[in-house]
Amino acid sequence: VNVVLEFSSAGRFFRNFNTDRVYDGVRNNFRNTRYRFLRVVEPGELDVQPDQIVQVELDEAHISGVDFSKNVTRVERDDVYMGEAKTDSGEVVKVYGTVSADYIEFNKTINSRARMMIQQIDGETDALLNRRVIPSTYCWTETWASYRGDKRALTDGQMNFVQRREPNPPNRQWIFAQTTKPLIGRSVDHLRNHFSHLR
Repeated sequence: VNVVLEFSSAGRFFRNFNTDRVYDGVRNNFRNTRYRFLRVVEPGELDVQPDQIVQVELDEAHISGVDFSKNVTRVERDDVYMGEAKTDSGEVVKVYGTVSADYIEFNKTINSRARMMIQQIDGETDALLNRRVIPSTYCWTETWASYRGDKRALTDGQMNFVQRREPNPPNRQWIFAQTTKPLIGRSVDHLRNHFSHLR
């Protein structure tokens, strides 16, 4: 079975994104499928009518702006060593008390989504044989914190976030790559399953 593999983009979505990396991943992985009765070719490689045409289109990609959130929590810890004091009788004793702080947690989030559409067309009749839409999402999020008050009121986990610095958002091309990476494997799996009878 001769299958022509075609790629296209709805250009308005992808002026700033590298779709070639995504398409190359699908092309290279699917063309390396070693099925005995399957031959995958590029448009123009065949001198005869193909048996099927597989059209692959990245038909949506969206990356949101940076969402910023801030949450303030009042935290307290009891039985914290405060120092020493003398009693009326002159005895020196340890003093314990309650400490408190405002724990201020910040979050930056970028949500993204992409969608791959795969159509299989009969090479002779141009009839639509199969259509599949494969979605993918990716969420980049980073958390850091500060505090007002006595840091002894904070947990170890809260102190870890306090020691972090505000991050810069990643490059949008990197986010696009993370969002579309699963589409390559899922698309190839779908096509291999569809043609598995040609093993």
